[in-house]
Amino acid sequence: MIDWSTVEIEDKHVTALRLLLREGPDAWQRLQDEAMMSDQAAAGYMQMFHAAFSVAVRRKFTPDHSVHEVVRYVAELRIELKKHSNEDLSPRIAENAIRGSLGNAALQKENEALVDEDIKNLEHLMTAESLVLFDVLLTEEKSGEGEVEAYVREATDLARRWVSEKQDAQAEERGSAGEPFSPGTVSEPGPA
Repeated sequence: MIDWSTVEIEDKHVTALRLLLREGPDAWQRLQDEAMMSDQAAAGYMQMFHAAFSVAVRRKFTPDHSVHEVVRYVAELRIELKKHSNEDLSPRIAENAIRGSLGNAALQKENEALVDEDIKNLEHLMTAESLVLFDVLLTEEKSGEGEVEAYVREATDLARRWVSEKQDAQAEERGSAGEPFSPGTVSEPGPA
């Protein structure tokens, strides 16, 4: 349960995204072990991660994408993953995450339910988001540091917008319940 009224996207979250993009998933794992000891502490970092994924998806797929393109892309990611790891990736969760970032709210909610149902699904979601993020960034890496910084700014702006929306929704929930506004907890909504 996260109290969104206390969450802000700060420089440390932006720095963490840059670290992830430069050093890869191991850097993020170290950060999880050191700085994300509770859901509340992790909220800003996770919003940055989900925003970076969402920006990558929007750069990868055109607005008029087809479901077939998403399915084929996830299949290709799974093949590449199998070449380098014993890990697998749930195609359903990966496709839902991509299509959810492209505007299909129903699939995003389905993924939230799947993650709530089984922690293993959260691992599949994080793996999917990492794979897409790095696949897109490797393509853009050829554009140079300026393009990566533009990417970081876009992800930061999106994460800040999401946090603001969550704060507004949480305040509205409290207000409609007749509660005076004070820090409290509600269930965490999805990343978008």
